[in-house]
Amino acid sequence: SRALLFQDLKKKDHQMMQSEKLAALGEMAASFVHEIRNPLGVILGSAETLNKKVSQSVRSEMLQFIREEGERINRMLTNFLDFAKPKPPAFREVDLKDILQKTVELISMPARERKVRILQEYPKEKVLMFVDPEQVREALVNLELNALEAMPLGGQMTIALTENEGQGVVIRVSDTGVGLPPGVESKIFDPFFTTKERGTGLGLSIAYRVAKNHGGTISAVSNDGGGTTFILTLPLRKGMLGCF
Repeated sequence: SRALLFQDLKKKDHQMMQSEKLAALGEMAASFVHEIRNPLGVILGSAETLNKKVSQSVRSEMLQFIREEGERINRMLTNFLDFAKPKPPAFREVDLKDILQKTVELISMPARERKVRILQEYPKEKVLMFVDPEQVREALVNLELNALEAMPLGGQMTIALTENEGQGVVIRVSDTGVGLPPGVESKIFDPFFTTKERGTGLGLSIAYRVAKNHGGTISAVSNDGGGTTFILTLPLRKGMLGCF
């Protein structure tokens, strides 16, 4: 009877897990479809406008809309694929200052459009670490884009890199935006959780996974004067050999 009871409980656990997986899949699909429909609507509307007799300035504006929204869909798909099929980290020695400066170059245009000033605070010397440069770059870009989205009316983003002697590095991405809504601190790194109208809820989840892949941590704190600071720690390689 105990064996039969165990089999019955095991079957019910399996059914419950399947139900939870299907529910999560349905939530993910609904969120993703909703987010893709928005830029698709802009693209289709712009294409319809281009079919009419309009001035060159309007045509240029519509083409700009199509390009921007196409790039937005591409970012969504990239984030989704990176989340669904994560790659193991490929570690090599790199200068973290160089990675940070390249991410700032990537977001410089949207930052100017939003009237966001970017301050960079790095050590004078190179900061050499064994990391996966592509994964770290992706995590940082997601944190920086998240900060930009929190400042729709402009503001200041501060990207700071500091070294902990013998321990590793700490990267802080701060904004002067709207701040974290109350009660979401424990959820912001969950997949598909988002407080924004335009967002899939994957950017911070990917940053969280990159931190874990490197044996590090990531957290978010509210600033006293408003806004949020994301703190990413990356340990020295000797401190993460047991993670794999």
